[in-house]
Amino acid sequence: MKKKRFKLDLMPLKVRIVEMGLNAKSFARKVHIDPTTIYAYFGGTSTPTVRMLLKLSNETGIAPGDFFKEDKGKKKKCVK
Repeated sequence: MKKKRFKLDLMPLKVRIVEMGLNAKSFARKVHIDPTTIYAYFGGTSTPTVRMLLKLSNETGIAPGDFFKEDKGKKKKCVK
């Protein structure tokens, strides 16, 4: 049996921020982190720690597991 691989998915966080009527900068201030940190998470140049994911989860009501999705890997195309 193959092991499942998961990757970080911050789309639920982006959606919740909009639902809260905030933008990334105002949300960052609300949770007491530097806005550049949120921008780095969304831009993929930085990854939140487990502690930060739990903080984001507590602030938004998003279950921690919802920040991850199964990594199906890239499907290779056959070239003829």
